[in-house]
Amino acid sequence: MRFTQNIDSVHAGFAPLESPYTGKNVIIGYVDTGLDWTHGDFKNADGSTRVLYYWDQTLPYDALLTPGKYGYGQVWDSTSINNLTCTSSDGNAHGTTVTGAGSGNGLAYGTNIGAAPGSDIIIVETNFSAGNWTMTVADAIDFVFSMADTLGKPAVVNTSVGDYLGSHDGLDPAGLVVDSLLNDKPGRIVVAAAGNSGAQGKYHVKATVDTDTSFCWFEVNSSSTFGYPAVYFDMWADTADFNDVYFAFGADTEIPAWDFRGRTQFRNIQTVIDSTVLDSIMVGPNKLAPVEFSTQLIDGYYHIELLIANPDSATYLYRFETYGDGEYDLWSGAWMGLSNIRNTSMPTPLQLPDVIHYNFPDSLVTTVSSWTCSEKVVTVGNFKNQKDYLDVNNNLFTLSGGPVGMLSANSSKGPNRLGYVKPDVAATGDGILSACPAWLQSSLIVSNPAMLAQGGVHVRNGGTSMASPVIAGIAALYLEKCPEATYQDFIDALHNNAYEDLYTGTTPNYAYGYGKVNAFQLLNTTNFSVTITGDSVLCSDPEILATLENNFSSYLWSNGETTSSVSVSVEDTFSVAVINAAGCKAQSDSILTVQGELPVFPLINIIGGGLITTTADSIIWYFEGDAIPNSNSQYYNPDTTGNFTVEVFSADGCSFVSAPVYIDLSQIKELTSNEFVIFPNPFEQEIYLIKNEFTDIEIVIADASGKLVHHSWSADDGIFVVIEFPELASGMYLMTLYYGNNFKTVKLIRK
Repeated sequence: MRFTQNIDSVHAGFAPLESPYTGKNVIIGYVDTGLDWTHGDFKNADGSTRVLYYWDQTLPYDALLTPGKYGYGQVWDSTSINNLTCTSSDGNAHGTTVTGAGSGNGLAYGTNIGAAPGSDIIIVETNFSAGNWTMTVADAIDFVFSMADTLGKPAVVNTSVGDYLGSHDGLDPAGLVVDSLLNDKPGRIVVAAAGNSGAQGKYHVKATVDTDTSFCWFEVNSSSTFGYPAVYFDMWADTADFNDVYFAFGADTEIPAWDFRGRTQFRNIQTVIDSTVLDSIMVGPNKLAPVEFSTQLIDGYYHIELLIANPDSATYLYRFETYGDGEYDLWSGAWMGLSNIRNTSMPTPLQLPDVIHYNFPDSLVTTVSSWTCSEKVVTVGNFKNQKDYLDVNNNLFTLSGGPVGMLSANSSKGPNRLGYVKPDVAATGDGILSACPAWLQSSLIVSNPAMLAQGGVHVRNGGTSMASPVIAGIAALYLEKCPEATYQDFIDALHNNAYEDLYTGTTPNYAYGYGKVNAFQLLNTTNFSVTITGDSVLCSDPEILATLENNFSSYLWSNGETTSSVSVSVEDTFSVAVINAAGCKAQSDSILTVQGELPVFPLINIIGGGLITTTADSIIWYFEGDAIPNSNSQYYNPDTTGNFTVEVFSADGCSFVSAPVYIDLSQIKELTSNEFVIFPNPFEQEIYLIKNEFTDIEIVIADASGKLVHHSWSADDGIFVVIEFPELASGMYLMTLYYGNNFKTVKLIRK
């Protein structure tokens, strides 16, 4: 299971994950048949329990143990479990195996580790016989989330339970409660098993109603769940889709010949809403079968339940007939103690002309109902987990049921009644080896040792019940990494990253949903980059370091600051850990700050009709605060009146900006054609020469003995010339400038 979903890579924390994830500090609640909490897979290394709370909804009211918010059942906390005073356990084994697949840590034998072995556990033992059972499941989900809130932890709830009848749209009262709990705050996810009715044949009808009278047939179940021969179906429709529909119930024979025998009157549901109607199918003056149906209007949809009890003839086929304008969905099936919907052995149109308007059943919309059909709940289908395993006696046991990776024939199909894709994904279910209750272990050692894995403390189980906790465990890994993620974040990540293979075919579909899940890939989709912006070279003022992305909910810089940006003025290595809105964490790369060399503070001098500043690695001139294009020389010749500044840079990029100098262009004395400005003098390595921009000059420099040390021409239109002497010795030199038919000699001093 862990291999197929690539969960081990998450447990190991392989790159690009920044750490391992096992579900630590995340609660998984299991609404099921209970738990054998004595099993080693549900204990910590010190022997203490991993179960935080155990609510047994089957127990009577107790003044000390019944939770006041709900008023039924009894709750034990971890202290009671550690003290062995908790009296509830798992008499079915279903809940223990389900919990092991999601949260087992493998400490019982060192094998068969679940999807989230570091998770905390809350158990709710559900009471399947409760009068309003789905609402008790909604209470259970509320209980898990409430306990998680008190502990400040995110939570996942797994529900490997369900009812195959109902509206199948998630809009029933329990489904709406679960939706509201998920909407209430982030850090909450509900995962549900799709159901195991995929091999039960065609027991759903989705019919379009028009002006022709159409119908479907139900067979009498002589061994019905009611204890007597009966016909039953469960029908649901949106009010807008059934307001203009008229319906009746009838009967047909098929032996010795196909023959319509009679019907009730046609009715419109609006005339009998929220009532129970008693009627009869009559053949002339004779009563063929009693008909009892009840109708309900529930939050915008209609519900009809039909019961024909003890019909006179069990060989008749009983009709549900409709005409008008609309559509409906109904379910029934002998496999759940109800009635088969006739699908085979049909008459020809010659034998029974009405059959051309027959509404055939299908195998779709066969997931369990209520919250499992909600768009906000993750619904899970089941495919085969493994081919074989070594049992407790070290014998190789080979599983049947198709190749590994193929959908189980039992896995229920979608969509929900409204057409929304269900299941959401499929996961490994059939052939999982998970925690076995002690009482079952003792029994199987004698009766069926092949059910037990090596070590004898894990048992084989299967179905969507076992696939669901796999995804619930992956959800816990996801919430450990991103504890503020919403159910929608997780669902979107599942849908967008589920993959197809040879078995899934093109997805999404109503068998595999959006496909299969690679947990490692899924968690890595929550990774994100953090880029530090700001200068790493420290100059005269502190530098501001920030992140290029600015939508994080929290920051922790390496110097302890928790603001979105930090001011730094010392040499050090800086990084930042951030958390985004979903609670996902990321660590930036490091940035090393170093002290940069500062340039000489710039001064502006007016020389030779222009502006000249201090020597620097690079220079930018400004007029009235705006950079002057291509003004990167030490000398600038202004062409307008106003305020000028200059910025000088060192090789490290540190800079200073001069004080502004106001230049009145009319007051600047221009050089005449035979005037030159030569500076600095004395010099160190270079001399600057300002000349008339129209003057073409020859430059000759000799030392005190008359030896030539430099000879160059300045023939361009520029007025600023730089002459470098990096290797000249200290002393006196003579520079002669030849221009036109004239020359000028200047004495130079090298420091």
